[in-house]
Formats: sequence, C-alpha cells, structure tokens
Amino acid sequence: MFDDWQNDGMLWVASHNFGRLTKRMPAEALVYERWYLALLFSKVGDAPFGKRKILRTAIRAFPMGLRSASRSDQKLAASKLLADWIADPQRMAREVR
Repeated sequence: MFDDWQNDGMLWVASHNFGRLTKRMPAEALVYERWYLALLFSKVGDAPFGKRKILRTAIRAFPMGLRSASRSDQKLAASKLLADWIADPQRMAREVR
C-alpha cells in the first residue's frame, strides 16, 4: 500500500513521461508537476542545478506557505490553480512558458 507521498512521486513520473512521449501536457499534468516540485524541495538550492528555474516557477505558482499547509490545503491550492488556468487560458499560456 502506498502513502500519499509515494503516490505523488509515481503520479509525477507518469505525467512527466506522458509529456515527454507526446510532446505536450494537459493543464492537469502541468499543475500537478508544479505542485509536486514546489513540495519536493525545501529550498531551491536543494534542487539539481538544471531544475532550479522550473522549481522557481513552480513555487511562484502557489501561495506562500504551501509546504507548511495541511495536506488538504496543499491539494486545494493545486485545484485552485487548475480552476484559475481553465477559467483564464491566457494566464496558463503565460505561466507555462
């Protein structure tokens, strides 16, 4: 049986591989990638050098305190970002670059 954190990693691998195979990612996968990365590293300097730019982008996508929030609030933050992107596709296009 997997706990939430183990599931998070497996889902990230699946969404990341999907993006690499298809050369595109749906909004849900993009939000998930940012959410997972924002939670994965306690500080940008802990990330591999090549991943720091995307990590900074991921962290900026969410409100302050995401890492210290309850698990349900962390998930709610991802749901809110997805709803915001769906409501405003231009915002998503700007933030995905």
